[in-house]
Amino acid sequence: MPENPNPALFETTIQVRISDLNYGAHLGIPNLSQILHNTRAMYMRSLGVSEIDCFGSRIVLVSQTVNCHQETLFGDKLNISIHFIEKIKAKIKLKYKVTNIKTEKVVSDSEETILFLNTKNNSLTKPPEELLRILGA
Repeated sequence: MPENPNPALFETTIQVRISDLNYGAHLGIPNLSQILHNTRAMYMRSLGVSEIDCFGSRIVLVSQTVNCHQETLFGDKLNISIHFIEKIKAKIKLKYKVTNIKTEKVVSDSEETILFLNTKNNSLTKPPEELLRILGA
């Protein structure tokens, strides 16, 4: 994935837990996906919203691409940043950049496409204007 020129919307640091490892004794894609989900939930909480009520809409993750570039092991400390890529009709795209703090190498870059549903009738709706303003869209 190309480098994203947009500044980070949110950053956090996590330490890889033993429960994050797969049978190969390194961080596996399913567990990395869970870490990214947790990071998104932390970002939303920092905005005072949630996946269930994001400025009056509910979010649904419709696609996720996870690319791994470096092995990640138990105890590694990772910096995770979220970047806005673009708005496409009723969807937004976010990019996650995961960097090993000790080696300063990007261990993963990932993209997510999120759509929005009206909380009253579950119909597709545009991304909330307040969220688009925050994202700089």
